[in-house]
Amino acid sequence: MPLLVDPSVVLPSFQKAMDAGVIEVHPCTLDKTLFHHLDIADGEPRMTYARLDKAKQVTVLVQFFNAEPYEGERCFDVGWAVPLKFRGKGRAGEAFLAAVRELRHIFLSKQQGKKFYLEGIIGVDNLASRKTAEKVFASAGISGTDTNSGAPILQFVRCIENTTNLRLP
Repeated sequence: MPLLVDPSVVLPSFQKAMDAGVIEVHPCTLDKTLFHHLDIADGEPRMTYARLDKAKQVTVLVQFFNAEPYEGERCFDVGWAVPLKFRGKGRAGEAFLAAVRELRHIFLSKQQGKKFYLEGIIGVDNLASRKTAEKVFASAGISGTDTNSGAPILQFVRCIENTTNLRLP
């Protein structure tokens, strides 16, 4: 059975592609220290957001993919990864919220709906991501089993509207 999707696997290849000039990243609209890249993965749009240090090394990566609608509204699956040497400093939660602000600006300010949902699927044994998810989704998650891997998971869902407070507790 396949394992849960792990964005930390994508991070090194994203860094290599960026270093080689294969992909371009662009400063975001609201937060100029956050960079974005849009591409197609498995036939679906993938929106990648990253913070870079002065040496242009990725310090945190956040990705959004189209998901099945939730309660009839647009929904994005989300995942994040932080290189080992940058972990434990709150980067994932902060970058997640900055990236969500950019998504909200894109999808809600351009009249593409009144709200959208975010979904995070976290393996119960991934304690760091679980802690981040509990903060940014403002919930403890719902226990379940991943349909692809059979692994125990926590599902986190959050509704994003123009008035949603996007700050860490």
